[in-house]
Amino acid sequence: LGLANAVSAVLYVVCIFAIAARCYRAPIVVTAIVVLLLIFSPQSAIGMSKNVHGYFEPSTIGAVGLLAAFVFLAAGRYWGAALSIFVAALFHLNYMVWAAVIFGAVVIFNWRRLGLRGSALLLVPVVLAAAYHLPFFAASWAPDQRAAYNEASRILHDVYMPGQSRPLTWGWEPFVRFGSILAAGIVAWLAVRPERRPSRVILTLLGAIAAIVAAGMFF
Repeated sequence: LGLANAVSAVLYVVCIFAIAARCYRAPIVVTAIVVLLLIFSPQSAIGMSKNVHGYFEPSTIGAVGLLAAFVFLAAGRYWGAALSIFVAALFHLNYMVWAAVIFGAVVIFNWRRLGLRGSALLLVPVVLAAAYHLPFFAASWAPDQRAAYNEASRILHDVYMPGQSRPLTWGWEPFVRFGSILAAGIVAWLAVRPERRPSRVILTLLGAIAAIVAAGMFF
């Protein structure tokens, strides 16, 4: 498990480098700065969420898989994006929801570029992963299981992980940390303009992620 976590962290950094290489002349510098932020910035993020933890768990597969899908999608390699999306969505339910929203937005706003084949390659893996998770949803909807589900949900969100599920328990600190990292990124963007303007696909990815993060914080 320790080796798997180390491999996941390396893949995560490689993905960051690949994304930076599409826009900047010195992607290694961009990657190094991001890695330094990941190492030395406070680790308690909004909702206690991290992409790569100090231990291996299913959400690590989801986070790295989703980021790898972004890399493949930015490069126009839809088969790679489809496989990465499927792995991320299969291993963690939250990332299935993320993938559905993000790649649904990509298909809607980039229909002409993707075409029918590209759109199907992005959406079919999400549908298959959703079908895999469907029994869990169905069990919670069953009338005879509703009371048990409500109690399990209360225990999960109020007892086991209120730090993730209840924004009122977070305080201002994680928001300040998150905002400071975003501000650093904006300053860097303005100070060192990229060589190539981000494509419409990349801008759609960024917009969808920002919308999900904002919705998660407020709702």
